[in-house]
Amino acid sequence: MIDFLKKVPLLKHMSEDRLREIAERARIKKYDEKEVIIRQGENSDKFYIIKEGLVGIILEVDRKNEEVMGNLKGKGEFFGEIGIIYNIPRSATVIALAPTEVLQFSDSDFMELIFGDEKARHMLQELAENRLMQNEQTLEKYKKTILDVIYKYNI
Repeated sequence: MIDFLKKVPLLKHMSEDRLREIAERARIKKYDEKEVIIRQGENSDKFYIIKEGLVGIILEVDRKNEEVMGNLKGKGEFFGEIGIIYNIPRSATVIALAPTEVLQFSDSDFMELIFGDEKARHMLQELAENRLMQNEQTLEKYKKTILDVIYKYNI
């Protein structure tokens, strides 16, 4: 597992001791193709790193319109950070597009072990801001805002 973590761009700068601690706290979860991993609007209490497989990110604008975000995520990539960092509900739905295995971390483990690292925190904050901006641009295309979506779904 440590060999895999050394190859994850977000973590590759971390010490072997830190990676060992991350590996010890990770829960391995497996998802079948087309299985929902997280759903937009849910409580943000987990962070995920893809060990194997492929996921798609879907932003639900309203009950009739869904748009697949431009980024598919594969091995070594991650998701679930936005809701934890900003303490907001899930900003998108993530679906396994192939059999997928992830490392799952509780929000507290994420904050302590990953977000607690200065270099990782800087990378995560920049990525989270970019992802939120992409979401806003998608919503703008439909003349919506994140607040409209939150209100509509009682989030």
